[in-house]
Amino acid sequence: MIVRIWKATASVARADAYPAHFSAAVSPNLRKLAGFAGGRLLRRRTGDHVEFMVVTQWESWQAITAFAGADPDVAVVDSQARAMLVQHDSCVQHFEVVQETSV
Repeated sequence: MIVRIWKATASVARADAYPAHFSAAVSPNLRKLAGFAGGRLLRRRTGDHVEFMVVTQWESWQAITAFAGADPDVAVVDSQARAMLVQHDSCVQHFEVVQETSV
């Protein structure tokens, strides 16, 4: 299992726009992809901004490259998301899951 992490920032005034977009557009498209194993959208307020972290899980590097392209470290950010964010990472981080604990 591989975890893919991406961060972005929105203004407080537009803080609800990205979660709505994530729910309506991003999540349904991810669910259609072979090898996608789930994800989370996290948020926290940092002063005048709201920081988002998208954490997705993938079954393999092949699944990630099928989604992200030849350079899997490049972030996949659609134009709608770009328009509602103040800043976003152009690259992502990947971590291999070494150990997992569940309830």
